[in-house]
Amino acid sequence: MHRIPPYHVKYAFLIFYGLLLSLPSFSQNDFVRIGEINVEGLQHTKLLVVNRELDIHSGDTIELVTLKDVLLRNEKRLLSTGLFNLADINIKEWNSESAVIDLDIKLLENWYFYPAPIFELADRNFNVWWKEQNCSFSRVNYGLRFDHLNLTGRKDPVNFTFQTGYTRKYELDYQFPYFWGRWGLGGNIYYTENKEIGYTTVNNKTLFVKLPDEPLLLKRFRVTLNVQKRNSAFLYQSLQLQYNRRWINEEIALNYNPHFFLNGKSSLRFFQLEYDIKFDKRIFPTYPEGGYFMQLNVRKEGLGLGDDYNNLSVAVILEKHVKVYKSLYWGARFKAKTNLSEQNIPYILNSALGYGGDRVRGYELYVIDGSKYLLLKSSWRLKLLEHRYDISDVMKIKAFKVMPLTIYTRLTADAAYVIDDNEDIIANPLNKKFIYGYGPALDILLYNNYVISLEYTFNHFGESAFYFESAFNF
Repeated sequence: MHRIPPYHVKYAFLIFYGLLLSLPSFSQNDFVRIGEINVEGLQHTKLLVVNRELDIHSGDTIELVTLKDVLLRNEKRLLSTGLFNLADINIKEWNSESAVIDLDIKLLENWYFYPAPIFELADRNFNVWWKEQNCSFSRVNYGLRFDHLNLTGRKDPVNFTFQTGYTRKYELDYQFPYFWGRWGLGGNIYYTENKEIGYTTVNNKTLFVKLPDEPLLLKRFRVTLNVQKRNSAFLYQSLQLQYNRRWINEEIALNYNPHFFLNGKSSLRFFQLEYDIKFDKRIFPTYPEGGYFMQLNVRKEGLGLGDDYNNLSVAVILEKHVKVYKSLYWGARFKAKTNLSEQNIPYILNSALGYGGDRVRGYELYVIDGSKYLLLKSSWRLKLLEHRYDISDVMKIKAFKVMPLTIYTRLTADAAYVIDDNEDIIANPLNKKFIYGYGPALDILLYNNYVISLEYTFNHFGESAFYFESAFNF
């Protein structure tokens, strides 16, 4: 049996003691522990939804210096669900001896059921309709839409759409995120038809055609089933199986664009399997004031079940948001997408930039088709106003009697690069070209969920214009 020399024990003790002295010193008063959490104001929403959205729970220990920010962050998390118009988290009791605090959460639920007439533009955005389609009301959709944002109180939205006009559409969608534990289910059935379609892209502008006697030119049918899992307050996963069937008039395939469905085909069908994983630690995702976001999307079109099309695509999104100083914020969003299949892609599935949020400021009137692209969006934002207005004298709906209003000024700079690998297509000058756009904007945020943006942007052509948007703007 070997004995440790006494001087080794002495030196080991001195080293251990020195390490203890080098560690940060915290007293009991530097932390608080969360005791009870009382939630008030729930009329329809289940308590389990609130608990799932919070990233703090009874028994958690929080540093005092971060307590204010933690409570504010969780208020923003509740507001970003769209279920509540107001969310206030306050300390109800504070036991200084045990350093335990009880929290009181006061909520004002949103208006959940929206039976509403549809009157919307068929074009990609308001600016295209206003400047290139001469405000034509023939390019307007109208009908009825029934939305319930919280059908059973478990954050389960259901939507039914009956629409006519430029695009005739019937759609039923239901998502049930709390089906069993952390698992959720959802489904969608969708059908549309058009008498006019965008059949090709020339000079990065979509060309449209409508035939004499106005026969149907495009029909689309889709059925979707999805499974979701919410591993934590920040981590989401989903797996989606979809069946797509599309038809076009033979005149389009023969005389306008044989690449619409490839090889002069007038129909296209395929199964699709899509996997999404998201890690969202943004503070107030509707209009981020800090934190970060990561997403990976893998999509396989064509599963060997009689498909007319096969492709594998991967997309990655990264976001970072920083509160620089008081009311000044900076944010950046990077997206990269690539198709791994070497075969040509049907024109209808080859869109890259110009649709939804995937666009560069200053290029609202352009589209860029392609199978691969990089997109970088960045902005500096300054909060000019944040206030709650009591409008109960004119607003009789309880959920809207108090109107939160926030106004930001924003300076945006975006850049992108798109590659189109398709063969025998009409050249578009913005393909395989570095593009950039920038400009100032004014964002108006109402009821924590609705954003109206007024922008004046510039692009690399030297063009400048005023644009209007009515959705979230990065």
